[in-house]
Amino acid sequence: MHMACPNQRTSPIQHADRIPRPFASSLSPSSRPFTPSVRPSSRPFTPSVRPSLIALFLLLIASALFVLACDPTPPTETTTETTTETTTEISAESTPDAQPDNTTGPDNTTGPDNTTGPDSTTESTLPETTPSEALPEESGPIDVSEITPETTLPETTLPETTLPETTPETTPLQQIALQARALAQQTGNLLVSNGIPFASGQLTSISGLTLKSGNQEIALFAKILARWQDQSIRAILLQFQRPSTQFPATLTLELNGSPQIARRAETPITWTLPQAIAFPDKTALCDSMIGGPLIPHNTNPTFQAYDTNQTTYYNQLKGNTEWGNDARLDGYYSTALTWYLLFLRTGDSEIFSWARREAVHYRDDQIIQSGPNIGRMNGRTEPRYLYLRAMELDYLLTGDPKTLQVSEMMAEYLYSLHPTDWYHYKKTDRRFWTERRAGFALLGLLVYGRFSGKTKYTDRAKEILTKILATQAEWPNGGWIHGLYYHDSAECADQNAFGGSPFMTGLLYEGLLAAHHWLQDPRILPAIRQSTEWLWTQGWRQTGFLYLIGCGNSYTDASPDLNLLLSHGFAFLYWADGKKPTDLQRAQSVFQEGVKNAYLKARKQYNQNYRSSGATLYYLTK
Repeated sequence: MHMACPNQRTSPIQHADRIPRPFASSLSPSSRPFTPSVRPSSRPFTPSVRPSLIALFLLLIASALFVLACDPTPPTETTTETTTETTTEISAESTPDAQPDNTTGPDNTTGPDNTTGPDSTTESTLPETTPSEALPEESGPIDVSEITPETTLPETTLPETTLPETTPETTPLQQIALQARALAQQTGNLLVSNGIPFASGQLTSISGLTLKSGNQEIALFAKILARWQDQSIRAILLQFQRPSTQFPATLTLELNGSPQIARRAETPITWTLPQAIAFPDKTALCDSMIGGPLIPHNTNPTFQAYDTNQTTYYNQLKGNTEWGNDARLDGYYSTALTWYLLFLRTGDSEIFSWARREAVHYRDDQIIQSGPNIGRMNGRTEPRYLYLRAMELDYLLTGDPKTLQVSEMMAEYLYSLHPTDWYHYKKTDRRFWTERRAGFALLGLLVYGRFSGKTKYTDRAKEILTKILATQAEWPNGGWIHGLYYHDSAECADQNAFGGSPFMTGLLYEGLLAAHHWLQDPRILPAIRQSTEWLWTQGWRQTGFLYLIGCGNSYTDASPDLNLLLSHGFAFLYWADGKKPTDLQRAQSVFQEGVKNAYLKARKQYNQNYRSSGATLYYLTK
């Protein structure tokens, strides 16, 4: 149908009276707020009305488009007031807190007479609608005889909805203090280079790391060395320079700061000792759990004798006068490990320097790094000479990539040492097997897997763990029972003797507790419960355990000097299983008699006593 434009342009307002009021209100859903949840209805909607309503609405749209095409700029003399009134009415209904006299448009400008700015014109347009909004259910029958092509709806202007301003949440600044110490007697700028450990969840990104001396930012280099199971950062390598005249100093490392200066480049590690170091204090070092469960040195009077012995005999044993190429002679049970654990408990930079020297000596002088025996210790095939815990701490506290490289050689040797079935000792077996050999393989593979991130080794550790637990299940008493004659015929000559070694069980506990903390394996706690019960009932003799259990009357006296190899297992049971009084009494007895009777004048015995017993203090106090 062709419709000619009328000769006289007509304001939408002038023809509004042609539309009956019920019809006008029903066609102007935007002139009042659309509130689906509150829909007063004078009569219910009937399905028979809907087709005619849709057709009518389409006719209205066509009429409006026709009018716009004929006169895109209608007169404005009377529109401003009407629009303002309409706006005021809608604002009062839909936005109680709005101020209609200062309505602001989308561009935040205000037009004449306090109406909306440039986007508010008198051009008549139909508001956009959705099908559910087009025809309100409360509409009654509509008389189409009143509709003319010239008829348009009065324009309405919805107020701009402004959300209340909100202040974004700000994350509190997280920071740690670093104690910077020079290790070299040099002048000029000294390079600080060392690892910084973090507790699980403490640091998730290095992008916000900001190092400051007072308010002055210092250019740094940082990279991630290892991660926790939740992928938070376990340790980073931190490097920066500082004038030699400005040591010692306390610096601030902001973990989620806003660095303003460019980062420096990495300096490759080619040294045994850096020129300077900057570590957190002993509390933060212990809280990081990088060395396992520990508490700071000399902070609990209950453990005064233990702490005093640890530092006294360290001072007597430190140095390189005993060094050779055989760890059995100068570092049996890992001097580097016990020195590093003491550093974590004290924060003492001198102890760190000796721990680092011991670790490099062990790594470079005692581990075979090429040929068919790669990964073994010189002249020895046994896994008890492969100290992956010492290598882990060396790598995480120095960032030295060579330590990581040599550690993989050691882990690969352990990986291929035995098929996994070897670790399951059956009742019918008549072969060599010890708790120590199984324990060192489990511990070494698990530790390397966790600090390298290579699941191949962690997976093998899980397989070995399952076989070790199967060995325990072969016997109802809870011990790791095996043929003592095949273990060492010089120690037990009875070929039919089956039993176990308490101190070697303590070495096995190291791997089991590492599996508990790293893998959260629920089988560990009941295994420790059964084992400690067997040890206590079958092997405890007032001050300590028998050297061997099950070799007839060959061993009747206690060996309390080895107690500290087992104390962490008994203390763990108290900590992890409800803190039962009986568990506490047993753990305290094992520990206290061990401290009282420990022989510490040689490296082997010192290392036996302090390689794992530090966890005892944590378990008894946390």
